[in-house]
Amino acid sequence: RDKYFEISLGQSLIKLILDAARLIAEGSGETEDDRMNRIIAAIHKNISEEISVSSLAEEEYISEGHLRALFHKRYGMSPKQYITALRISSAKQLLEDSNMTITEVAEQVGIRDPLYFSRFFRQETGLSPKMYRNKK
Repeated sequence: RDKYFEISLGQSLIKLILDAARLIAEGSGETEDDRMNRIIAAIHKNISEEISVSSLAEEEYISEGHLRALFHKRYGMSPKQYITALRISSAKQLLEDSNMTITEVAEQVGIRDPLYFSRFFRQETGLSPKMYRNKK
């Protein structure tokens, strides 16, 4: 019984905090565009790091579902699809304009495993990173 009360109290506290944050944001005249601009800025700023939808939602005090809905409304895609597109675009740019190794490019776009990066890049572009670099 005490454990249930602790869990219930903990969940109520979290809901209260999230509701307060939402009310503060609404009361400040903040728009969805303001929120989305901060989220996009965070993605671009942290593209070389691991980025999760849950961490983005947490930073903005919204649910993951709400974040996905806002994203889809504005961009017609999920946050994960946006992050993937940004990583591929950044990787292409680095492969075209730098002498970085494939491993360095992978790390620069937030993928620590160069073999995974090569598979990921090929899946998204139809070419391996090396083939993409050599085609220019």
